[in-house]
Amino acid sequence: MTNKLYDICTTVFYLEGWLLVATGIFMTFFPAMTIQMFGIDVPADSEKLAGYFLQQFSVMCILMGYVGVRSHPTVPRTTLEACLLADFLYVAVFMPCIQTYGRWTPGSIFSVGITLFLASVRIVHLTFNKQKIK
Repeated sequence: MTNKLYDICTTVFYLEGWLLVATGIFMTFFPAMTIQMFGIDVPADSEKLAGYFLQQFSVMCILMGYVGVRSHPTVPRTTLEACLLADFLYVAVFMPCIQTYGRWTPGSIFSVGITLFLASVRIVHLTFNKQKIK
C-alpha cells in the first residue's frame, strides 16, 4: 500500500469517527426525528419506546466514534475487522427493516451508502496494507 493510499484510508476512518460522534449525539437528543429520517412510521403508543432503543444505539455510535478519532493515524487491524463485521451486520439488519417498516428516504439511502463505502475502504486497507498493524 502506498503512503498516499494509507493516508487516505486513515483519514476516512478519522472522519468516520467524527461522523459517528455527531450522529450519536443527534440520535440521543432527537430520536423521533432520526426515526422519521429513515421513513419508519412508528405507532404513537410505541414512539417513546422506539426512541429509547435508538438512544441506546446512539451510545454505541458515540463510543465507536471515540475509538475512531483516538486511534488515528494508526488503526489497529482488530478494530478494522470488527468495524467491517459491524458494517455487514448493520446492512443485513437495516435493509430488511426499511423494506418492512419504512421507506427509502435520503436518510436511509445515505446510511446504507456510507456504510458500504466505509466497508470498501476497510477492505482496501486490510487487503493492501503491508505494514504490520497491531
